[in-house]
Amino acid sequence: MGLTIENGQIVAGTDNTNTSSTKKVADNAGDISSDTFLQLLVAEMENQDPLEPTSNTEWVSQYATFTQVEQITEITNTVAEKSAYDLVGKTVIVADSSSTTGYTTGTVDYVTTENGELVMSISDKTYPISDLDSVVNSDYLEAVSVSMTFEAIMSSLPDAVDAKLTNADAVAAARASYDSMTDYQKTFVSKTAVEKLKALEKQIEILKASESTETTETTETTETTEG
Repeated sequence: MGLTIENGQIVAGTDNTNTSSTKKVADNAGDISSDTFLQLLVAEMENQDPLEPTSNTEWVSQYATFTQVEQITEITNTVAEKSAYDLVGKTVIVADSSSTTGYTTGTVDYVTTENGELVMSISDKTYPISDLDSVVNSDYLEAVSVSMTFEAIMSSLPDAVDAKLTNADAVAAARASYDSMTDYQKTFVSKTAVEKLKALEKQIEILKASESTETTETTETTETTEG
């Protein structure tokens, strides 16, 4: 295989120059190694147009540019690999077509390479790093879970105006659930749910007081009648 030079420029990588071969050289420019680039540069220097020679400064500039791009690529790959290994032990959300929601949440057990691609293992199943959607703080994930449970409990309870004494135990359980949360977890609970809990507690107290009054009046009436 030879090089075709026109006016001191490499135009193709074959002896028979044509449009497709020229395009191929251009398309593959990002894949050549530093050694290959130097060979091409030397060929260009040896075959340059003596009437329009390329300056040494331009050759050095070309090589410096290529070297910089190569170094940046290496750095990018290194950073990407390190970031992938840093996922071990962290909770992540990954795209998963086999899941009903389209996503899977779990802790990364380890990161390895399969067929030249970095993959992470979650619950004995591997996922490409490219499927990573989010990295989730475990405290955040727990806070969301706890707050959603509380919100579900409150949704199952009636509004204060419809509350009955039979709801007293459920309201007490809701209060216990809320009080067991950390201050951080409470920030994930909606203000509406908290206000509903307070309103229900107030209504339950009113109902209990009313029942107590009725019981007292009934007892007094019974005693008076018997007397």
